[in-house]
Amino acid sequence: VSSIKKYDDNKIKIELITELDSRWNKLVPQNRPKKDIVLSIIPKPIIPKPIIPNTIKQTDKADKAKTTDDINRNIKYVDKDNRPLDALSILKMHLKTHNREIVDVPGDNNCQFHAIADQLEKIGIIGWTHIKLREKAVKWLNNNEKRPMDDGKIGQQVLLKDAMGITDWKKYIEDMVLYDKTWGDEATLLAISVLFKIEIIVISSLPGNYAHSIKPPLFWKVDLQNKIYLGHYHEFHYVSTSLI
Repeated sequence: VSSIKKYDDNKIKIELITELDSRWNKLVPQNRPKKDIVLSIIPKPIIPKPIIPNTIKQTDKADKAKTTDDINRNIKYVDKDNRPLDALSILKMHLKTHNREIVDVPGDNNCQFHAIADQLEKIGIIGWTHIKLREKAVKWLNNNEKRPMDDGKIGQQVLLKDAMGITDWKKYIEDMVLYDKTWGDEATLLAISVLFKIEIIVISSLPGNYAHSIKPPLFWKVDLQNKIYLGHYHEFHYVSTSLI
């Protein structure tokens, strides 16, 4: 009865590689084949691919003064027929989550100031027109170009003009003082927040984190007395709001 000898595959591979290596070492240099070719029969180890987290890369990009923050533009709103919602429908939906609705104001490039004047009147601060508000806000900004936005305890201190992404402050003031020409921005909102001691909530037509709060840094120690709500068709138009 013949017997069958069982061999261990790994042992055979090791013996074969050892033998080939020995033969390669005995060859004269000019006749040696490339060693990596001789040893190519060695199975390469399988290295698993790294798992990359599903995250969104953040970039450090200086922006001009805006009224929306950390907007996720990948979010889309659609109706029951899968058609994208228009900006007005989205804004109405966002305002409704705060139990508010649109109160429209003139679209004459002063809409931010019209909307704020209406909001101030709703909380009992009367007598302010869009013209007076712009004038007061610009005067404050002109006097506070180098006002620190932080206490400087961590890193380099940031000034107001730098925080707003404005390089030519003088030109910015000259443009912002123009009635019916220049739109209000986040800097003018900050000025009004300080001057009237109010927090300003801007609710945008953009998806994502659409409710943006404007208020001075804590270390300025401004005692905020009230809160107002503005609606914002992104990069187009401000509106006032009222409770539903």
